[in-house]
Amino acid sequence: MAGMDHAGWERYRGSSPLQRADCGGEGSSRWSWPAQGSAMAELGGYGLQGLDRLRRPEAFVRAAEVMASLPERDRYERGELLVPGLLLKSSGRLQEYYAPHNEIASSRAKVLIAGLTPGWRQMEISLRTMRRALIDGRDAPGACLMAKREARFAGSMRRDLLAMLERLGLPGKLAEWEAAESAAREPAGKHSPASDGLAGSPAGLDGHEAADGMKEQNSAGQAHLHFPAGEPFALLDHRLVHTTSVLPCPVFMDGANYSGHRPPLRRSPLLAEIMIGHMGTELSSMHKPLIIPLGRAVEEALRLLAADGWLSEAQVLWGFPHPSGANGSRHSQFEAALPGMLERMRDFKPDFAYQSPAMGAERSLLNLEEL
Repeated sequence: MAGMDHAGWERYRGSSPLQRADCGGEGSSRWSWPAQGSAMAELGGYGLQGLDRLRRPEAFVRAAEVMASLPERDRYERGELLVPGLLLKSSGRLQEYYAPHNEIASSRAKVLIAGLTPGWRQMEISLRTMRRALIDGRDAPGACLMAKREARFAGSMRRDLLAMLERLGLPGKLAEWEAAESAAREPAGKHSPASDGLAGSPAGLDGHEAADGMKEQNSAGQAHLHFPAGEPFALLDHRLVHTTSVLPCPVFMDGANYSGHRPPLRRSPLLAEIMIGHMGTELSSMHKPLIIPLGRAVEEALRLLAADGWLSEAQVLWGFPHPSGANGSRHSQFEAALPGMLERMRDFKPDFAYQSPAMGAERSLLNLEEL
C-alpha cells in the first residue's frame, strides 16, 4: 500500500467520523468500504485494511480519527490524548484509555512476557507511532506492530529487561526450542533449508521468519513488517516471544499511571474484568507458554488466573522483578529469584504439536470491543 502524501492526510483529517468509522478491512463481515466519492474511498480505504485482525477495531478507528485531528508533533501532551475519543472505560477514579500496541495476538509464541499496563509514556509513543505508520501507508495491523515495537517497555526499562532476559539465558533457550521445533516438523532423515538460521529470527505479522530488510509484500500487495536480527531489542521480536500487559491499554488512577496497588487489581471489578478478558484471550490463543511476569502486581493477576484454571503455576517464572528504574531493589530481587527461575526454564518443554484455534474462534470467547 503506497504511502500517503500530505494532501491525502489532510483529506482524511477533513472527512467525517462516519465516513472513517464505516470503513473496514477486506474479508471482514463486520466492516464495509465507504461509498464512492467519500474521502476514505478516494484514499483507497487508507489505514483501515486488516481491521478484522484487530481486537478492538472500532477503538482503532476512533484513535485514527483523534490522531488525524492533531498536527504532527515530536511529542503530544496529556491534554491532547487523554480525551473522550480515546477513553474506553471509567469507574470512579480509574480510567482506561486506548493505545494500539497490544492489538495483535500471537499463536506461535512459547514465551509470554507480561507487564502490568502501559503508562502515559508508552501510550504517547504508541499513538504517535501509529499516526506516523498510517501516514507512511501501513495497514492497521502494520501500524499496531510498529506502535508495539516502539512503545513496549520504552526507556531504560527495556534495556534492564533485556539484560535480565540475557542473564536468564533466554536467547539460548529460544535457539534450543527452535531446533526442537524444526526436528519435530521434519520427516525423519529429511532436512528443510527453511529450517536453517532460525535462531534469533524475529516475527512478522504473519508469524513467519523474516527475510532481509524491513518488509515484504504478501499476495495481496499489503506490507508485512519484518525486523533484521541483531538489532538491540531483536529478542523481543523473536517469533517465539510475545509481549503483552495484563491490562492491555493504559489505565490511570486520578490521571496518574496505575501502579497495581491502589486499588489492588483483584478488588476492582473494572480492572478484574479487563484483565480476565484480555489474558483469557491471550492464553487461549497460545498453548501453555512460559510466562515471565514483570513484577508483583502482575504475579497477583496471574495467581487469580491460575485459580480460575487459565494457567498452571508451573508455567510462571515467579519472582521476576519489575525492571523499571523506580524499583531500586530489582537487581537483588532478580538474583534472589534466579535459581528458581532457571529450574523452571530447564523443566519447561514447549508443545510444538499444538495447533492454535483460529482468531475468529478466539474472538467468540469474549466481547473484546467492550474491553
